[in-house]
Amino acid sequence: MKPFLRWVGGKRWLTARYGDMFPREFNRYIEPFVGSAAVFFYLLPEKAILGDINEDLILTYEALREDWCRVYELLKVHYEKHSKEYYTRVRKERPEAIFERAAWFLYLNSACFNGLCRYNLRGEFNAPMGKEIKPLLPPEFWEEVSWALQAADLRVSDFEALVDLAGKGDFLFIDPPYALPEKRGFKDYVLKAFGWEDQERLLKALSRALERGAVILGTNVFNEGLVEMYREVFGENLALVERVSCLAAKKEGRGKYREFIFWGNLEVPAELRPGLPLEDLTRNCFSLSISEGDFSKDGFQNSSSSEEGIGWMETEVAAWRWPDVSEGRHPAEGLVAVIEPVFKNWLRVRDGPFVEDQDFT
Repeated sequence: MKPFLRWVGGKRWLTARYGDMFPREFNRYIEPFVGSAAVFFYLLPEKAILGDINEDLILTYEALREDWCRVYELLKVHYEKHSKEYYTRVRKERPEAIFERAAWFLYLNSACFNGLCRYNLRGEFNAPMGKEIKPLLPPEFWEEVSWALQAADLRVSDFEALVDLAGKGDFLFIDPPYALPEKRGFKDYVLKAFGWEDQERLLKALSRALERGAVILGTNVFNEGLVEMYREVFGENLALVERVSCLAAKKEGRGKYREFIFWGNLEVPAELRPGLPLEDLTRNCFSLSISEGDFSKDGFQNSSSSEEGIGWMETEVAAWRWPDVSEGRHPAEGLVAVIEPVFKNWLRVRDGPFVEDQDFT
């Protein structure tokens, strides 16, 4: 099952690339930085504790679990009224009631730039509006989401309290907001920054959880000092990976992004482990322009050929299986035919509609 929120740092890429690393048998699934809940929706555990410090996020999950129909009807009203003026006004009007708050948050997530969840110092959502609003998902999808969330104990909480709940046989998935020494934390994500001291506090909590017998799998930002700290706790159960960051509005701001995966109390066969040294997870990146039956490609970030690729039309993301290209040209009709059944991600054809299933996160 796919996550429905667009989320900076979402982990759909992790489940797609390394899904076989995840344990399938455990007591409880615990995730203290739930975000878009990509791993939760991938595993669909029978028992889960999902937490985050972002109250808007957790209330949205609670509302969908309790009455998805009510949230859906309220969300439709936002979509019907959507415009630049409406978005700018509504983002300042955080409702108090749980169902209205959930619809408000879902609308802003669908309409804002690349799913950026950002607040100012007054606690107001202030991400700019994107060029296109994500199409409204059908009622049957929200019903499935509500069904999945019945298994979840949802909590607005600091991460340490949730990590400390993990005991023998529980599975902890860890994906903290990334912060490095001498740099500010993610104040744009939540009002309380996740700084270097929080990184140290998290690692100490994970060490205690390992001693209690909890199974742990997680990711963190690549930094030599941070990697060495984690090596002291997780030994050689670390793997460095690279992926492409798609957040920047301009293609020159997009590029390779390094992370490392760590695990403990988990048997991972050698053939499933990400490679050391760095495994190159990047794909060829392009700006697409489709017109009069042809397409042109520019803005290469990786000149090597690849079977798969990621491309952008303006700020939106399209993913496709790379066709046999001759001199950089290929019939647009054939390209669409390749894209739609394989990935069904965002595709914008000039003067045409989006081919949509789920945005790339």
